[in-house]
Amino acid sequence: MHEDKPVALVRAHGTAPIFDVDNMLRVEDHDPNVWPSTVEADVQRIRDHIKVTWDNRESGETFMKILSRQTP
Repeated sequence: MHEDKPVALVRAHGTAPIFDVDNMLRVEDHDPNVWPSTVEADVQRIRDHIKVTWDNRESGETFMKILSRQTP
């Protein structure tokens, strides 16, 4: 089912919370400015976030399950 697919949430620093799930799921914040001196570390951090999201796909609530539960 599509509701069981993992979603890796990434947002730019200073962006408002993501819908109603911001406090329920791990969200990776990143600096929207891409600097040559930090891009390698930035990519690795986001890659790690995606890997952790995938590795934990069976262990909890997914983005779509939370959204569908909150929809009237």
